[in-house]
Amino acid sequence: MFRFKGADVAYVCYKADSEAGAEAMAAADTPRQNDQTPFVLVHGFGLSSFHWNRLAPVLAKASNRDVYAIDLLGFGKSAKTMPQGERLSTKLWGELIAAFAAEVCGGAYVVGNSIGSLSALQALACPSNGTFVRGAVCINVAGGMNNNVRMLDTDFEYDPNLRLIYVPFKAVLAVLNALLKTKWVAKRLFDGVRSPEGVGNALKTFYPFNPEHVDDDLVKSVVAPAEDEDALDAFVAMLTDDAGERPEIIYDQVLEAARLANRQPPPLCIVWGECDTATPLGGPIAQHFQKLSKVQENDATLRFTVLEGHQHFPHDDEPELVVDSIMAWQCAVETKKA
Repeated sequence: MFRFKGADVAYVCYKADSEAGAEAMAAADTPRQNDQTPFVLVHGFGLSSFHWNRLAPVLAKASNRDVYAIDLLGFGKSAKTMPQGERLSTKLWGELIAAFAAEVCGGAYVVGNSIGSLSALQALACPSNGTFVRGAVCINVAGGMNNNVRMLDTDFEYDPNLRLIYVPFKAVLAVLNALLKTKWVAKRLFDGVRSPEGVGNALKTFYPFNPEHVDDDLVKSVVAPAEDEDALDAFVAMLTDDAGERPEIIYDQVLEAARLANRQPPPLCIVWGECDTATPLGGPIAQHFQKLSKVQENDATLRFTVLEGHQHFPHDDEPELVVDSIMAWQCAVETKKA
């Protein structure tokens, strides 16, 4: 366990010199043997470090670097009760990632999926980060911790139809948030979404190529933590608290911090599933970063890669393909350094 502000944070480590598969998972307190910058993997909503069990050993072997996978606070085997005086937020998760990169890894590249990507960007923007989070790979970036996402003026430029649904959508969300703060309503919803059958069916919609990857072990990795004490409170907080800053705003903060420090911005790779229905490729967030990547002077500064036919979890559906994207970006980063 890693201690962050007094709370336990679970993680696993896949060693660079391990064989792929179960043997790649080493004890969490095993010291890192190679001196190359490791990777830290950060999962999406409702999931845990287990969601990287297919990609992590492949990445460790391909990169010859140690690979860590963490459970964010509120998920997996990590604490469900927040540190004293803290509210669950993507900013808090970003601080956690930055602290982990500094104290456990001595510096790391962060790879995130969905809200894990959003948290990775928060880690890049974290004032305490320094240079410990040296770059990030963001797979299908979420707009916020929940659906209470702030709208930007540019959203309507990318999708004019948003104006038609924005007001009624916010009204529905307000009602749902009020209902979720009623304990018995929240518990009934929580019990419904955490059933093994419901979890399995929901996950399979995001695996167009290898639906068999949604096996009993993956479902159990989602269902079991939901039995923990305070899991319900964490669930309600995630759905009803402030969604946090949008990824576009966070990345602007990263660029501004680099400008003020007179240094190059940390390298960023955006990977997007072409057919993602959770965070669509045609949506304003993906369109923003895709447009931004086209005006960068160097491919390593901001690279945008589209994975044909893929959904929201390409890293677990077809891990080798995502590792190829990560390694191509990593090669560009190293070439730029040289």
